[in-house]
Amino acid sequence: MLTVRTFTCIEITEEMKKELYSWQRELKRRRGKDFRWVDQDNMHITLQFLGDVEEDRLDGIAASLREAVLGTSAFDFELASAGAFPSPARPRVLWAGVGRGRDQLCRLQESVSHMMHRAEGFALERRRYHPHVTVARARGRGAGPSMASEIARAADRTWGWGRVQTVVFMRSDLRPGGPVYTPLGEIELDR
Repeated sequence: MLTVRTFTCIEITEEMKKELYSWQRELKRRRGKDFRWVDQDNMHITLQFLGDVEEDRLDGIAASLREAVLGTSAFDFELASAGAFPSPARPRVLWAGVGRGRDQLCRLQESVSHMMHRAEGFALERRRYHPHVTVARARGRGAGPSMASEIARAADRTWGWGRVQTVVFMRSDLRPGGPVYTPLGEIELDR
């Protein structure tokens, strides 16, 4: 059986992507070779990574996703702040966070995660959900060089406002030049 690598996400606005790309350019001047930079078109807020699933399960997953967001109203959110996992001193992932709208986004993610677990058998995430947009990943297996000063300078930055109106069920094809994302479906939230 063929499998498809999948995840669920929220798309961010083009304006947010431009702001984050501008920040990436600043960071690249200092640490360009130490990180793999996320392509501007691939920036999003992941709700749940599902991994490789059999193609014949895709319709069922999409139906469960529709059920998970049923009754959820669209809401505004602010993309603000910056950080790194596990820490700015030993970064594996550089990210932009969510300010206002974070609580609604966390509730949406919890609804999606619990439905994917209950209806589709996906494991529940053990770590607390931290909504963010990944902008870079450290090269290699270890942490990248300290980015504490760069993160501190961007900690109070605002990257823009958006509206969560849809949840996207996304396919991810890994390629040598980076992943290629293709929407498998979009589920509208209540207006």
